[in-house]
Amino acid sequence: MEEFISGDKNQVVRRKAIMDMLRDRDEVRVLDLCELFQVSQVTIRKDLDMLESRGLVKRTHGGAQKVAQIQPRLNSAD
Repeated sequence: MEEFISGDKNQVVRRKAIMDMLRDRDEVRVLDLCELFQVSQVTIRKDLDMLESRGLVKRTHGGAQKVAQIQPRLNSAD
């Protein structure tokens, strides 16, 4: 996943932290992330937009959700 998270050092740290948070919960909110990282809403939205463009999160109104990992189904009949 690290190869999908680009940017300067601060961006990479924030984006990795956001992905770590989404491992523990289904959704993160822009306002909560702004407070946690002490950055603007615009900065967090840019982070979430980048993560969404890489298929790592799904943007929602006011935040983002983790993208469900689809596991291939094994069919024993094949």
